[in-house]
Amino acid sequence: MGSLRSKIRGWILEQVVSRPDPKARAKARRFGLNNIRRKPPTLELYFEPGDPHSHLALQALGKFADRLHCPIHVRVVPAPEDAAYPEADKQRQFALLDAKRIAPAWGLKFPAGATLPSPEYKHKASIAFSGHGQDLYKLLTLEADLRDALFAGAEWPEHFSAKTDRSRAQAELDQNALHRKKMGHYLPAMWQFDGEWFWGLDRFEFLSNRLLNWGALETESPLLNFDANKANLETSGGIKTLEFYFSFRSPYSYVAAEYVLKNHKAWPTKVNVKPVLPMAMRGLPVPLAKRLYIVRDVKRCATRDGYAFGKIADPIGAGAERALTVFNLCQNTEQQLKFLAAAGRAAFAENIDIATDAGILHASRQAGLDDSAVLSKLNQGIDLTLAEQNRQDLIKNGLWGVPSWKLGDFITWGYDRRWMLETLFQRHKA
Repeated sequence: MGSLRSKIRGWILEQVVSRPDPKARAKARRFGLNNIRRKPPTLELYFEPGDPHSHLALQALGKFADRLHCPIHVRVVPAPEDAAYPEADKQRQFALLDAKRIAPAWGLKFPAGATLPSPEYKHKASIAFSGHGQDLYKLLTLEADLRDALFAGAEWPEHFSAKTDRSRAQAELDQNALHRKKMGHYLPAMWQFDGEWFWGLDRFEFLSNRLLNWGALETESPLLNFDANKANLETSGGIKTLEFYFSFRSPYSYVAAEYVLKNHKAWPTKVNVKPVLPMAMRGLPVPLAKRLYIVRDVKRCATRDGYAFGKIADPIGAGAERALTVFNLCQNTEQQLKFLAAAGRAAFAENIDIATDAGILHASRQAGLDDSAVLSKLNQGIDLTLAEQNRQDLIKNGLWGVPSWKLGDFITWGYDRRWMLETLFQRHKA
């Protein structure tokens, strides 16, 4: 009976991850009115003043807006709820660093010495941007004029907010935040089109395809040109070791493990695999909207990159703990990576519960581990010593989540930052 329940649950999850939220899609299509009138849905950008990736996204919109054949609405939003940023200080600092790195690669502007904006200036900027959601020219002018005040320590140009009705502006911010929540999301720098969500600049490929399918994009050329060689990537002291932080409960970690396993032998560096406890098992909140967005996003990324994904048996709890314990038996990097990928595949592509003996053995055999050694190790009790050491290293490096990467003194976070590693490898070879 348990097996049948697991199969049914896995099938339901597979349907969920393979499709956008049906409620959000219905709202985006105005419950069928857009179809009747043969009009594409509105492209929405959720813009948080003072959020680095929001500012890059708004600049990008200004560069391709004239190619769009659909309504555009920039919804100015306040900072998200606390649960969206479980390690707010680290995430805000990383966003600054990431924006400085990627802006030149996309041909966009962001202060090289940017610092976090003050709460006072963020509030003033929110008031100034409010009321202009459908006036892109005005928003772009404001972004250019206020960017240095927000991020580079310039004086605030007071005339931008002097005549604004503050209570009306706050009501708009609250309304936009509520609309985002009803549509199924929680973060800034997000695009919403036809009920599907696309983050910042990294999901332009998927956004472009969706716009093209609706006939809402003039040509198939990229929304924005990208040149990795122009990115501001600095490292010193060599790149002898790539440290790869991983969680057995993270879908992004799973596809990252498949990527590292496939490519690491061609890299001019060795790999040091550092698994950590899942965020939810470290007391960090993972709201439902976040979990749903992640699995849907990973599904399209995995499909693009050729990795299986969608039949899920969530390994949180015993599954992750047992996998972390068995990981200690791996003798070398190749075996570690094979076990990571096999355990991730079981949990996220095969609906196999790695909390069971049968499930964990299914994964460990693919890594060449002996059944009796695996069961003996588990019978000795859960061993999270290494996972805790790795967590402390992760925090020490200014990071919080996975997958994360450390190459020499270069540190970054996210499956989407693989191109940075490849760029640094190429620069090292040159």
